[in-house]
Amino acid sequence: MEKKKEDKTYCIKNLSETQLRVMKDALEMYTRLGLLQFDKVVDHIFGWGKNRNFGDAFSENRDEIEKHCYAIKDLLVSKDDDLKDYPKQTHWSLGIGGEKTSKYSMIAYEIEKDIDNVISTRARGRLDLTDETPTIVKQENQREEKLKQIIEKLNER
Repeated sequence: MEKKKEDKTYCIKNLSETQLRVMKDALEMYTRLGLLQFDKVVDHIFGWGKNRNFGDAFSENRDEIEKHCYAIKDLLVSKDDDLKDYPKQTHWSLGIGGEKTSKYSMIAYEIEKDIDNVISTRARGRLDLTDETPTIVKQENQREEKLKQIIEKLNER
């Protein structure tokens, strides 16, 4: 009988809200890459004044940049019998629960929603797309954590 190898569980503590928001955005962008939404990734990173270094060039060349994003998607699906005939240069994507969507994109989506539920007032519900253990993302009281550490040290004595 073969034993199933258990995944290790990790805990990252003391992230600021800014750090959590960056992680949330990074996970969302990873998800969008897996869904073939390249135009959304480029738009998110360079559009709407978010990057002063390239914002003007992005605004001036947005249509051309979007065409290249679509061209990359079209090249990637060119050998897929189900997807190669989808309309070229359009906004279609795989869909988060789609059978061709990578498991890693689904995991990234689940974690991103877990983070979103903690830091956002407009949080949407998490979809359970994989058999991965749900993450625990919560806001911690630093004073309470410090007291727990002190009590643990006292109990060790």
